[in-house]
Amino acid sequence: MNREPTGIDGLDPLIDGGLPKGSLILLAGNPGSGKSIFSAQFIYRGVVDHNENGIYVSFAESRDTFFSNMHGFDFKFEELERTGKFRFMDMNTMREEELSILLETILDEVRMLKAERLVIDSISAMTQAFKDKIDARIILHTILGKITKMEGCTTLILGEVPFGTTGIGIGIEEFVADGVFLLRKKEVTEGRSARSMELLKLRGTRLDRTRYLYTLDRGFRMIQPTDTQNVTAAICPEYVPIPDQGRLLSTGTKDLDRLLHGGLPEGSLVMIRYGENVAALHQYSILISMAANFLAQGRGVMTINSMGADSRLPEILLEGMSNLGADRSRLKIFEFASYASESRHATSLSGTDIDADLQVIQRTGEELRGAGGPGGPGGPGGPGGPILRIFYLGSIETIYGHQSCRKVFNALASSLKISGVTVLIIGPELGHLAKAVSSIANVVLDMILKDGTLLLYGSKPFTGLFAVDAGELKGCPNARLVPLV
Repeated sequence: MNREPTGIDGLDPLIDGGLPKGSLILLAGNPGSGKSIFSAQFIYRGVVDHNENGIYVSFAESRDTFFSNMHGFDFKFEELERTGKFRFMDMNTMREEELSILLETILDEVRMLKAERLVIDSISAMTQAFKDKIDARIILHTILGKITKMEGCTTLILGEVPFGTTGIGIGIEEFVADGVFLLRKKEVTEGRSARSMELLKLRGTRLDRTRYLYTLDRGFRMIQPTDTQNVTAAICPEYVPIPDQGRLLSTGTKDLDRLLHGGLPEGSLVMIRYGENVAALHQYSILISMAANFLAQGRGVMTINSMGADSRLPEILLEGMSNLGADRSRLKIFEFASYASESRHATSLSGTDIDADLQVIQRTGEELRGAGGPGGPGGPGGPGGPILRIFYLGSIETIYGHQSCRKVFNALASSLKISGVTVLIIGPELGHLAKAVSSIANVVLDMILKDGTLLLYGSKPFTGLFAVDAGELKGCPNARLVPLV
């Protein structure tokens, strides 16, 4: 089957390489869900990237309004129009008696322009011009069928789905169309919404999953599911750390630094809460970037990992970065005696004597602060330089018990945040501690899984919703945060 690239970032790999050539696709969704951006991008990228002429027929807005709205996405349709490869047909004032002539005109334009892509925006507005829905069905079935099948022109028809309803248009489009894509926008958490595309059907295409998140940030972009992202050992011989901004320490992720207005204050306490089904491996998409950035500047990193993860995971993910220095002793992984591994970075804890283990943790931190790389006192990598501490409180509770966990938390919060950054990670099983930690934390971040995609947002400070793209871990670790707008 010949495929038509959609021009939508990230969509073609999900649908066997694109839309079937000459197919009729219904793109339906609530008002403001991004239908016009999707279809405009389909036409624009078809002309610019694939030299395929396109026509945009609008029953909803004028030419000037459409062109003006698309400037924000850097779609320069005026230039395409001047080349004769694009045509905008303004039909928002058509009457019923003119409609049959109009549809023949569209067919003529497709033939004259030799258009390979067509958008009709929208079928809902077009059919409102008919008093009888039967006439609308006939027009939809015959005329659009001619355009797509006889002329081989891949056609998108847009359909409105009013809020609170499930039906699409006049109830026939779904059956005539070769493919049906449904766009929705739903609240995920208080004050934050995400957009999802549901692939209801697509002729000749195997759909392994049917729902994906997308964003309208700088155009229509699909978000790759987290479980398809390759979070593996980095191959990064020349890892370059992100510099601090004054007393704000970089998280190792440029997008997260911007989210936190520059980085983390030295001496800050950070709480990361993660929801159900968020695997430890994907939490590391943020944490490994943070650890790498500290290590590359000659600073120390110490961690108590999640009990559900391989305790060697940090060193496995970091070992490809050869320029982090020959002295790998700056990475300390605390392990409990009953869960010992063969990690060369491991420091053993008894798991029975809380006070003794806390002394080991504190002493290790003091050693890391005094044994940095080159640099002046208190500077990056120098004696007294900041270190990073990452502790999974769930692991601590599993070993020491609920009451002891609070004691450990109090010790960490009061003494270990003096220099550097302390990150406390709390899972859903520790909801009883979340309120206590968040009340004193400088930064509170939340990680949740939605439609197979890892999302992050800030509760302190309050931020919007972001998808975590861990794909960068295939090279130098620098996870990206994609705003869901």
